[in-house]
Amino acid sequence: MRTVFITGASGLVGGRLISKYQSKNINVICLVHRESLDKHYAGLPNVRIVLGDIYRRDLGMNSVDQEFIKKEVTDMWHCAAKTDFSISAQEGEEVNVIGTKNFLDFASQCKQVRRIGVLSTLYISGKMTGVIEERMIEHSEGFVNEYERSKYLMEQVVKERMQSLPIAMYRISTAIGDAKTGEILRHNAVHQAIRLLYGGLAPMIPAHELTRMNFISDDHAADSLYYLFEERFTAGKVHHIAAKNDDMPSVAEFLGNTFLLFAQLDPEWQRRNIEIPPIVSTDSFALFKQTVEKTENSMLMRIFDMMDHFVPQLSYPKTFDMSDTARMLEQGGIYATPFNAYYPLIVRQCLKSKKKLK
Repeated sequence: MRTVFITGASGLVGGRLISKYQSKNINVICLVHRESLDKHYAGLPNVRIVLGDIYRRDLGMNSVDQEFIKKEVTDMWHCAAKTDFSISAQEGEEVNVIGTKNFLDFASQCKQVRRIGVLSTLYISGKMTGVIEERMIEHSEGFVNEYERSKYLMEQVVKERMQSLPIAMYRISTAIGDAKTGEILRHNAVHQAIRLLYGGLAPMIPAHELTRMNFISDDHAADSLYYLFEERFTAGKVHHIAAKNDDMPSVAEFLGNTFLLFAQLDPEWQRRNIEIPPIVSTDSFALFKQTVEKTENSMLMRIFDMMDHFVPQLSYPKTFDMSDTARMLEQGGIYATPFNAYYPLIVRQCLKSKKKLK
């Protein structure tokens, strides 16, 4: 009987994976932090919840849970991470780097385990440009934020442990909501950007003219991860789960489509005559920010601080090679819904919940 152990059970990807395994009557053990305990999973058939902290030795679990998992677990997923672009270097180190090391240390004690999936991000590529290939990346180009840096360092830990453990790694693009319903389970930088644009609070967008936006839907991320792990697992393999190049809007197209949707979905907004912010260079953005700081306008300074954590990535145009992974997914009948087919649903949900966005 299979038993799957999943960290980050209360997160976006972890939660969807739990639902998939639970629907197949496969035993699941969910590691959940005490502060984010999701009672939704309590009482579900074949689902056992254990409390712990990935940044502690043995994942902070009690001895009973530890021994049970070491004896029973056959498959493991590491989905727990700090994914906020504004995290500090210390937070990224504690959770994303040390937490992953602790997970792999524990996994090495699970004698029945036959495969381990580790979740990562496409943006370990940081300030690299051009085509980013699936094979392991080491670079010195730098990073836009501490989140990117911490996940890059996490991958170095994983790379070392691939020599002794059956690990596959999955770098996913930014997941922005469900392609069928538009439901947004976790608000991220994209939804924050939509809020800023809707409010006319983004004075300019620093970006390269060649940059194209890469988003995927939550359901495609989960379907891809589940299929690749269950049907096409290869130890040592790195997968890119991303939008195909022909489904990636340019920054200008993204802004234009977003403003068009605002006008269609909210007639009141249209009467405000908010203009699309200009696309400028990183240097121009930095100079304008210096001017804002001199004015001591607290509202504008907060806006620039928010944008600083994620928008500068748009100044480093890149595409992500996923030819090998895309072929596998197509063979399994896994296809992504085109971005323009579900993006209106996402914007609609953002407008409904804009007061809740932070």
